[in-house]
Amino acid sequence: MFANGVRAKRIRDQLSGKTRLTVNDTMTLQKDILSLWGVEFTELLLKAVDETQFTNLEKEALQLLKNWDGVMDRNLVAPTLYQSTRRTLSRSIIFAHFNATLHYIMYGVNLTPVSAQSEVSDLITTHA
Repeated sequence: MFANGVRAKRIRDQLSGKTRLTVNDTMTLQKDILSLWGVEFTELLLKAVDETQFTNLEKEALQLLKNWDGVMDRNLVAPTLYQSTRRTLSRSIIFAHFNATLHYIMYGVNLTPVSAQSEVSDLITTHA
């Protein structure tokens, strides 16, 4: 849900200017489900797509993303659209330029830490 460092940035932003924290402040931080990376990714995606060839269903999905505020609310469709689009796009890019191992390392599928370290080392050596 949160890219590296983005959650920390979000917390810093929310805490900036506060000299004391209340119980409500900390509860608000714990319940915060805004994905800054989701907002940024969606903005970039919306700039990049050409919807002239989209079906009505695809246009409807795109409209949901256009109206989405980045809140990862489980009752909304847009966060699922964002997650599945991001994952599909990253898979396509990774598989086109690397091998499946990198995808498995990124998403933590079926690799022990030791074998993952070896695979990462091999990928870096191969693509350096």
